[in-house]
Parts: sequence; C-alpha cells; structure tokens
Amino acid sequence: MQTAQLKDIFSVLTNIIKEDKVRPITDLVEIRAENGIAQIACTDNRTALVVDIEEEDDIPRTVVSLSLLAKLVKMTTKEEVKFKKHERYLEMKGDGKYKLP
Repeated sequence: MQTAQLKDIFSVLTNIIKEDKVRPITDLVEIRAENGIAQIACTDNRTALVVDIEEEDDIPRTVVSLSLLAKLVKMTTKEEVKFKKHERYLEMKGDGKYKLP
C-alpha cells in the first residue's frame, strides 16, 4: 500500500474515531484485502468508517490496535508499506519490520 495514502487515511481515522478507555473496541482497526481491494475499517460505537484502497496482495481479515498502527504508518518514510498476516500477529514492513499483535 502506498504510505502517503495510508498516512491520509489514518490521519482521518484517528481524528474522527477517538480512543475511549471504557470501550476497548475504539482502539481497533480491521484490515483485509482480496481481489485487488483492501478495506480498512474502525468504529467508536457511534461512527463507523470504512475505506477501500487498491492492494495487490491478499490479507486475511485482521484486527489490530488503531493507535499503534497509525503511529507506525505516521513514522514510515518508505514509499510503500507491505502487510502480511501471521498466525498471532500482522507484520508490517516499512522502514523496518513490525509485529502488531
């Protein structure tokens, strides 16, 4: 996925969906990709946001921390970011390799 596009998406998501310590679901984002389209979705139990973008690789449905993923994307300087689903974590390759539980 293009890093610049992800930065724009996560900027919008984190500005609209605010983390609520009482509702853990507010700090989660779902990512999945198939047939060339990736879908990124999150909710705060009042508002739900779903974004579709182009993605060559399939990614099985995965749920990770919104704040952690947004922070990693924001710090990335590489032009492109790759995601790979493992059994217990999502691997993000950008400036380095990161394991998101």
